[in-house]
Amino acid sequence: MTPSLEDACAPYRSLAIAGTAKNAGKTTALNYLIERFAAAGEQLGLSSVGRDGEAVDQLTNRPKPRVRPPVGALVATSHDAAVYSQATLAHVASTPFRTALGPVAIYRVTAPGFVEVAGPVKVREAAALLKQLADLGCTKILLDGAADRRAFISAGVDGFVLATGAVLSPDPREVVEETRAVLARLQLPSPPQSWRDLCTQGAGAISPAGFKFWPEATFLADLPGFLAWLPVDAQALYVPGALADTLVQAVLEARRPLDFVVPAGTHVLASRELMDRLLARGQKLYALNPLKAVAITLNPFSPDGVIVPAEALVAAFEGAFPGLPVVDVVLGRGSNASHIG
Repeated sequence: MTPSLEDACAPYRSLAIAGTAKNAGKTTALNYLIERFAAAGEQLGLSSVGRDGEAVDQLTNRPKPRVRPPVGALVATSHDAAVYSQATLAHVASTPFRTALGPVAIYRVTAPGFVEVAGPVKVREAAALLKQLADLGCTKILLDGAADRRAFISAGVDGFVLATGAVLSPDPREVVEETRAVLARLQLPSPPQSWRDLCTQGAGAISPAGFKFWPEATFLADLPGFLAWLPVDAQALYVPGALADTLVQAVLEARRPLDFVVPAGTHVLASRELMDRLLARGQKLYALNPLKAVAITLNPFSPDGVIVPAEALVAAFEGAFPGLPVVDVVLGRGSNASHIG
C-alpha cells in the first residue's frame, strides 16, 4: 500500500514544495500538508520564496488555489502581503529582509482565513527564515516557491515534494519522462571528497595539481579567455553560480571531457538537450549539497482544459520511481508502496 503524503513527509522537519511547471498542483499539495500536519498537532511554520497564495496568478490572470494555514501557525511574509491576507495575523518577530511588497516579518495566525505568503527570493535569506521559524518552536516548516522556480529547494530544507502532472503533457508516459529528468537534475550525487574540499570559494578548475581559481566573477565573463586559461589536465569545473547553456556549449565544442560541480542541483539551468549531450559523452554532474526528494504528487488537470485520467497517470508512474511515494492527494490514489525515510 502506498504511504500517504503526510506519512512520507513525517520524518522531515522542513520541506520545500516544488513544481515541475506552473499549474502542476504545488499549492494543492501544500494545502494538503498544512491540513494534515495541523490535524496531527504540529506547530506549523510557513514561508515562501517569492509570492504565493494570491487569488489570481499575476502572470496568467487565472484563479489560483489559496493558502489557508490554521490558527496558531507562524507565517513569514511581507508587510503588504500580510495586509492583503484574509486571515488575522499578529506580529511575532521582525527579520532583516525586504521584498517588493515591503519588509518581511513573522506573524501568528489568530483568526482563520487565506494568507498571501511573500518571502525574499534569495536562497540564503530563505534559509535564515527557516532557522528563525525553527527557533520559534515550529516542528514542521513548509517552504513554498513561486511559479515553477525550484531554486528555493536548496535553502537548507531536509527534503522536497515535487508536484507534477498533465500540465507537462497529455501523454502520461511523457509526464513520467519529464518528471524523471527534473528529479535527476535536482538529485545530483556528491562529488569525490577530494573535490569537495577544493570547492570552497569562487569558480575554478579541479585538476590533479589542485584547484586553479578563475579570476572573473563567472566563467561567462570571458569565454575565449576561459578556454585559454583552462589547465590541460583539468578534470572538472566548480561553478558556484548558474550552470547555463553558454558554458556547457563552450565545453562541448572545445571537446574537453570535464565534469561539473555545482552547489546544488537547482543551479543547473542548462537545457535538457545540452545536458543529455554532456552525459552521453560520459561527463558527470555533482552537487555539494545533494537534495532529497520525499514524494511526488500528481495533478491530472492542466489549465488549458486537458484532463488525463487519474488512473492512467498513476499507472504510468507505477514502478517508475522505486521507493518514492507517488500520490494524487485529491483522489487519494497512489503508486509505489515503499516508504522513503
